[in-house]
Amino acid sequence: MALPPTSSPHAVAAPVGRPPQVPVFARPRLSVVIVNYRQWDETSELVRQLVAADSTQRGLAEVVVVDNHSPRHPAITRLRRMPHVSVRRWSKNYGFARAVNEGCRLSQGDWFLLLNPDVTLSDDFLGQVLAHADELSASDPRLGVIGFHLRNSRRLASTLDRADSDSLEHAFAPRAAAPAA
Repeated sequence: MALPPTSSPHAVAAPVGRPPQVPVFARPRLSVVIVNYRQWDETSELVRQLVAADSTQRGLAEVVVVDNHSPRHPAITRLRRMPHVSVRRWSKNYGFARAVNEGCRLSQGDWFLLLNPDVTLSDDFLGQVLAHADELSASDPRLGVIGFHLRNSRRLASTLDRADSDSLEHAFAPRAAAPAA
């Protein structure tokens, strides 16, 4: 099967003979990590938004949910069946920080984005995150940690315009390079 050239090292092109489609990527560039504890309805809604995003559909993003020993819920099975989603459940609550570390360990992306389950996102949020990551990487390859600007106590700033383009400037972190042997 011949593959047309691509501009990304992660891209996998459609086989020759099929109509051209948006490229699907073999490895995501962004891993969205969500820590859940007794918030399955909110987590499910956020994951639904993320999976519906064009960036996730194209394989540019994945979703990793780490559950801190919540009671069983029907949403768990539905989430595990979704494409680009993985769910890790623990038999004990190890705390938020350890759950975040586990989500990052399980992820495959170059960048991590940590989101709380109660966040509501704009339609092209992930596309904007990836574009901003590219800009920041190009301007400063030493970039380590980025965080969000909060608009109010209930919702994250998730819509970018020119006036608040810095709101993503502290939102995500690149995967650390492997230590030299």
